[in-house]
Amino acid sequence: MEYRVTTLKTHVNIKVIGPFIKNSMYTVSTFLKPFLQNADPIFYLDIDDLENDKEVIFYLGLINAFKKEIEQAGGVLFVKAGRPSIEKFFQKSRLDKIFNMIHDKPLKEIQLNA
Repeated sequence: MEYRVTTLKTHVNIKVIGPFIKNSMYTVSTFLKPFLQNADPIFYLDIDDLENDKEVIFYLGLINAFKKEIEQAGGVLFVKAGRPSIEKFFQKSRLDKIFNMIHDKPLKEIQLNA
């Protein structure tokens, strides 16, 4: 699993790619540290390219780790999960009510209502 990061003036895009690694949630704090220096940072986490939908429950731990670190820094996390299997899991378990989910929209089209 790897992260591809694009830093823009208004937000940071993080694309997670490859096979999911269960221990990755423990390294999120270290990974995010350099990006959390902005006041009120905004992050978009794209999990559509993670492999192995059968372990989607573990994605929750990763997303929650990102959410916790970003919110503690005063930021906001948006999660892009457009694959039907992932989207269905989040809807059925009502996790789409807990996380700011983005479906079927390119990240550049998302506008914040600030």
